[in-house]
Amino acid sequence: MTGAEIADQERVAESTVRTWLARGRAALAERLRIDDFKEQQ
Repeated sequence: MTGAEIADQERVAESTVRTWLARGRAALAERLRIDDFKEQQ
């Protein structure tokens, strides 16, 4: 599904979808860093 399709479905601007995705990627990256740190201990 493209960003434009998501925006149409959710009735938001495409830039809003890009923001959601960027925040989600940042949260996932942080979570993976935390999990990786725990495994190394």
